Amino acid sequence: MVIAVDNLASTEITQSDQGDGLGAAALVPTSLVVFDPASIPLRRAKWERYARERALCNGRLQAARTAGLDPRSGICTRLERNQTVLARIAYLTREADEILAEKRRRLEEREWLIHDCSIENFYETVTEPILDDDYQPVIGKDGQPKTRTVQRLKLFSELPPELLLVVEGLTFTEKGKPNLKLYSKQDANRELRKMLGLNVEKPAGNEEFDRLSDHDLLTELARQAAELGIDVKISFEKGPAPSDEPERRRQTSSPLH
Repeated sequence: MVIAVDNLASTEITQSDQGDGLGAAALVPTSLVVFDPASIPLRRAKWERYARERALCNGRLQAARTAGLDPRSGICTRLERNQTVLARIAYLTREADEILAEKRRRLEEREWLIHDCSIENFYETVTEPILDDDYQPVIGKDGQPKTRTVQRLKLFSELPPELLLVVEGLTFTEKGKPNLKLYSKQDANRELRKMLGLNVEKPAGNEEFDRLSDHDLLTELARQAAELGIDVKISFEKGPAPSDEPERRRQTSSPLH
């Protein structure tokens, strides 16, 4: 009898004739599976995340920030010298299908973020005092400084990291007003359609006749030919017979009435 025990391959169970007649069962492993310690995730979650980011070909600093580590602490150098971490990175790099799937997921996630993000997420409504030409507050009749409500660009340090991924650039006008530019939603829509296979064009054709069977198509052609008073002939060509000497191709003509 052959069974599988955990990661052991073919294992035999034998019975002996000793004892009370029931016999003693013995497991005899015929082969062992080679175990790679690098296949086990690292104990420290941040180190494991760092290894996965590095396996995706991300730089050291970016991998450390994504993993929640401080690149300024020298952690990148220590991890890159750690043989256990390097072995884990090498193992993850060999998982080509998993890496490609993860990269595709991230690309699609970013394109959706660009596609759905609103520029309103980058601005906030604040109340500020009105200043004169000397940059002094304008005082109203009630003796209180006049104020106004304006839309102001949020500080990038206050924004979540995923929102910063949709920013293409930031420029300022001559008066110092910020001009925020986001990545194109139209380009994101185009890339998403490619990823999801929505740009596949249907071959041009006559849908009316595409749905007909061969018999129905011939019948319809014969009917239309009769209405127009014309004679239509369809030729069928037979290929060579499966023999040593190929037969001559015979051509037959069948008129439609």
